[in-house]
Amino acid sequence: MPKPTFFNLAEEKREKLLGSLHEEFSRVSLNEASIANIVKNADIARGSFYQYFSGKEDAFLYMLEQFAIQSKVNFLNMIEIANGDLIAGLSKFFRRFLEEIDEIDFIRNTFHNMNLQTEEVIQKIFKDPVEELRFEDIRNCCGGKYEKLSGEEFYYVMDVMLGVTVHNILHKFHTRLTIDAAVEHYQKELDLLQKIV
Repeated sequence: MPKPTFFNLAEEKREKLLGSLHEEFSRVSLNEASIANIVKNADIARGSFYQYFSGKEDAFLYMLEQFAIQSKVNFLNMIEIANGDLIAGLSKFFRRFLEEIDEIDFIRNTFHNMNLQTEEVIQKIFKDPVEELRFEDIRNCCGGKYEKLSGEEFYYVMDVMLGVTVHNILHKFHTRLTIDAAVEHYQKELDLLQKIV
């Protein structure tokens, strides 16, 4: 998480720093990212960067967390559009996720460099209980056959769905599938899961 001084920045300066972080993490992977490039594009001193973040990993995880929170909002919207149908909502969400042109390079770099820490942040898309949009909101949107499941059972259903979703995003980027081909592959797996759940 950013240090308190980051949140005390004037909005314009904070947005410029976030834009610089987004540009750098979209250009290259976290390992290749350069703090020198970040501070140059943000027009701040290198020492200032360390007043806001403990390092580039901290800054990257914050950017990823913000993306995950927005993705969670999009996910809930897709479930609502699908009238509470979890599988249809996931399918709509998956396509939209891949079509987010502004974020595609950031997403690609994130998934190419996946580790346990980044996976934990991504899981917030669906089930972080401390975010403003609670895990229970997803269950409430879905209704139907999911109402019969206990909270714990639904948690595990979502855990499996998340695993399949993350796997398919990785598969899309590693195999360079088209969006249509990736969605078709993902849909086949969702259809199988729907028969089981």
